[in-house]
Amino acid sequence: PGSHGTFLTGRKESEPVVLRVEEKIAQCLKKSEVLRFKSGHRKPLVKSEALQVVRYQKGEFYNEHYDNKAGNASHRAATFMIYLSDVEQGGATYFPRSSGRPGMSDDCNGMASSSHDVFKGKFWNGSHRSPPGLRIYPKQGRAVLFWSRLVTGNEDMAS
Repeated sequence: PGSHGTFLTGRKESEPVVLRVEEKIAQCLKKSEVLRFKSGHRKPLVKSEALQVVRYQKGEFYNEHYDNKAGNASHRAATFMIYLSDVEQGGATYFPRSSGRPGMSDDCNGMASSSHDVFKGKFWNGSHRSPPGLRIYPKQGRAVLFWSRLVTGNEDMAS
């Protein structure tokens, strides 16, 4: 099972709510703490694609993939996701090759980007060892930014 989605193009991309969301994302992407990477900084990002809205029903999912190879986005540097609703259980965005937890900030211009329960759920299996990867659970308003490319321009295989 997959998902249902649409890109906000044409008349949709000039709707006031879409413009407000895009402006908030742009302001967040300009913050130095977002661009900081170990001993340096990433280049500022510029919007290159239309917003996409995706809905998942119970049992639906998106197969594991690299965002920088999705469709025509062969050079996508990053993906910015905003969860539009809460869910009772499940629904995590899963990064199976991630080895750590992201840096967190309290707010990105009104969009919640962290919370004490971001990583809620089962992170430990019966042997009390951490399972592989990183799961980020949906919460209405939570924003997630992940990089598909390293500062060198090479693909980030953990994304």
